[in-house]
Amino acid sequence: MSEPFLIDVAADEDPHAALARARTAPRSLRDAAADGSLLALTDPALAGELRRLRDAVEVRPAPAHNLLARVRVRLAWWLLGDELRQISQAHASISRLCDSLTLHLDAMRATQRQLLEQLADRAPREGRE
Repeated sequence: MSEPFLIDVAADEDPHAALARARTAPRSLRDAAADGSLLALTDPALAGELRRLRDAVEVRPAPAHNLLARVRVRLAWWLLGDELRQISQAHASISRLCDSLTLHLDAMRATQRQLLEQLADRAPREGRE
């Protein structure tokens, strides 16, 4: 395996069993990064959609099997190559934007949680004074 992969070890799992599981079904670091945000961890559907969006960045035609289909694909690339390239670039930008917005939302939620904890700590002290 040429790509580094992540080994997820559950709290009650033996590390050797986790390593054996990771060898049979490796989880790439790229997939782990897609699931790494707190929002994606709490919403598996969002994590799956982010992963699917990231994996399908480039627009490619289906493989052609006969001569006529290959001619059609060549002609489409010749006529629409610039537009397909622009679509792929826009899709890649949207994918990066979604990742960035998810991380910013996680940071905002963490900050909000800290502020609420500080307010909760401060409220009982102010009531005693």
